[in-house]
This record gives sequence, C-alpha cells and structure tokens, in this order.
Amino acid sequence: MNIIIFAHSDSSPYQRLNHAIASLDLDQSFEVYGQLNQFCQRFRTIAHQPDIIIIMPDGAEELDRLIHHRELFENTRTIVILPQREETLLSKGHKFRPSFLTYYDGDFGEVAAVLQRVCLNQAPCHHTHDRIC
Repeated sequence: MNIIIFAHSDSSPYQRLNHAIASLDLDQSFEVYGQLNQFCQRFRTIAHQPDIIIIMPDGAEELDRLIHHRELFENTRTIVILPQREETLLSKGHKFRPSFLTYYDGDFGEVAAVLQRVCLNQAPCHHTHDRIC
C-alpha cells in the first residue's frame, strides 16, 4: 500500500499520527510532504496514484490552498485531519470528499484502523466529524 501524507513532519499531530500508523506493522510505503508545491508536483509528474492520501493542513489558509489543487488527487481515497473543530473548516474539509475526517485532537487510532481496512481490501470506513455516517 502506498500512502502519501501532506503534513509538517515536525508537528506534534504528525508525530502522533506516525506513531499510530507504525503500530499497525503494515507493509506500506510512505511519502511525506510538508510543502504544498512539492505535494502537488508529485501528483503532476508520477502516473501511479497512491492508494490513500492523508491531508493535515496547519490552518485555514493552507486548507484553502489544498482545496485549490484538489483536482490533482480527486480520484484517490483521502483522509482529512483538521486542526480545529470549526464549522467553516469542517465544510471545507468535506470538499475533498474524504473517506474519513477527524481533527488534530481526535483519536489517531481511528485513522490507523481506516488504513488497516484499506490494506485488507475492505470498503473504507466512512466517518464524518467523529461519527459514523
């Protein structure tokens, strides 16, 4: 399974996510991008799309910039992890049509569980705002 993550790798939320994913012991490869231009360039230049992407913007401005480029990865399963529990951010996060949406203060074990389900070729769990839809 190939996973691409857009996050600032030195941030505490990313470190928590990385720990949760590492606990799965899955056979996967990760690509982590902290710069939007590099993240977008990856989708423009490589024909093979990842199995799943995880987007962890650090705020509303970065989320807006990601939304502007969402057509690059619109056919890829997406997990969105938002920095705050604000209605405007939630609305914007749904523009990615994510398989799963949570927050920095959420349980990243749930993100790991979604990844595990994808890895096992099961239908992804569809969660929104920490509730099952």
